[in-house]
Amino acid sequence: LLFKQSISFNISIGAKSRAADNEPICGDYYRSFRDDNGRYIIILSDGMGTGPKAAVDGTVAAWLFSKLIAAGLGFDSSLRLANSALIVKSTDETLATIDSARINLHTGKVEFFKAGAGISFVCKGKKLYSVGKASMPLGILREIEFDKSELKLKRGDRLLMMSDGVPQTAYGEIAEKLSSYNKNDPSALAEKVVEIALKYSDLHRSD
Repeated sequence: LLFKQSISFNISIGAKSRAADNEPICGDYYRSFRDDNGRYIIILSDGMGTGPKAAVDGTVAAWLFSKLIAAGLGFDSSLRLANSALIVKSTDETLATIDSARINLHTGKVEFFKAGAGISFVCKGKKLYSVGKASMPLGILREIEFDKSELKLKRGDRLLMMSDGVPQTAYGEIAEKLSSYNKNDPSALAEKVVEIALKYSDLHRSD
């Protein structure tokens, strides 16, 4: 007989990206997966600039980081290896952020790991919490650390992760939308977030 702890929570995911004007591809990269220990992991990376070069940097950072995590390496060790890969990848400046959340589907605890990433919002009922503070992206310094924090999620809570393509001036309206949204449709909510972000974006760089 094989006994395993049952999962208490399910995750519904919605994602939306938009390339900068006149660029063929978005510079952000997103991936999510569940590990063998009942934890759901979300990874968002934003390459420096816009277009194909940014997409390559963001994809390299997030893809390598996610592969190392999936192989069982710790978050801090995976960050250092992904950072080293970006530093040696090119003689040109190569920068990318890592924004990751690890959600324990048994307990509801979510751990945040941010390297150069923007804030995230967690909506618990009508209360809204912002998560994250200033930290360094990958590709600059050989020594790098995550900004770490954690929260306890309950059934019905909502988590929003955004790249810096969403301007800070849009945060107020996005927070209001996140708090008042009453549908179980995260994909539609992601669309709304992008619509709001575009209202506040520079029209020449509305990624």
